[in-house]
Amino acid sequence: EGRLGLAATVETKLAAALAAAGERLPERDERAFALHPADRLIDVAHKTLGRHLTRMLWNEPGTLLGVDPEYVHDMRVASRRLRTALQVFAEAIPNAARDDFAAELRWVGRALGRVRDLDVGLERVAAMLGDASAEERAALQVFARELELRRARRRVRLLERLDSDRYAAFVERARAWIAAGPPAAEAPAAALTPAYHAGARIVGEWDRSMREAYDAAHADPTPENVHELRIAANR
Repeated sequence: EGRLGLAATVETKLAAALAAAGERLPERDERAFALHPADRLIDVAHKTLGRHLTRMLWNEPGTLLGVDPEYVHDMRVASRRLRTALQVFAEAIPNAARDDFAAELRWVGRALGRVRDLDVGLERVAAMLGDASAEERAALQVFARELELRRARRRVRLLERLDSDRYAAFVERARAWIAAGPPAAEAPAAALTPAYHAGARIVGEWDRSMREAYDAAHADPTPENVHELRIAANR
């Protein structure tokens, strides 16, 4: 590094290419979704959904271009956190909006997940190649080519979904819902309570759910029970 004048970096390939061309990526502005002590539960729910929707859409161009697998990963993470927020803040989000967003996010998230799973597989194969024998490397390279072909097919399906009228309509509805602000007129009384009061109760409920899932997995560690525990812990 000293001899060649190089320095380590954590920026993406896209950011590095833009920097070499004298350009830079715009910064994501999430100030509108900052939380405040006076927020009601409905405010926190609305801001949480807005923040993760912004992150999901922020990573969409990189996902479409295919310049870096991290864009698929980050877009998928944002979509999963949106789905979790819809469940955690269920009492503060109107049923119609919650059901609509959950269905569309599940539809998009599955396509993102199928591509991301193969990205992870390719990363693991690449890591194994370093310590493999000549015979093992040949087999791993054949396996990697198969994974690449499967990923290419799944990426086509993902692009079809992201380019579809259905996805465009969902994004338009979601953006309009966020821009309209917290729908206090439709909210139940619990959604209008201070978030610092409701939050403790909600966290307690999800913690209890996780403990129940743990007890079930500990008593009978079937794949189904372990999966339920993982999901409960994530939430």
